[in-house]
Amino acid sequence: MVMDAAHYEIIADKLMQFMGKLPKNYHLHDDHACSVVKNMKESIEHLLNELDQLARMDDLGMIR
Repeated sequence: MVMDAAHYEIIADKLMQFMGKLPKNYHLHDDHACSVVKNMKESIEHLLNELDQLARMDDLGMIR
């Protein structure tokens, strides 16, 4: 299946929605929980950056 720009946008939107539903640090009362949520947010940010790069490469015709 070939992805188009709409697919990239849908995936990015879902990831951002998920990240927005993660608990805020002030709601967490455990250092381990804070660390897990922080790592998850960083992982999602990294994935969003990679997704953006992939979408740009697709726009340039580097992916077919």
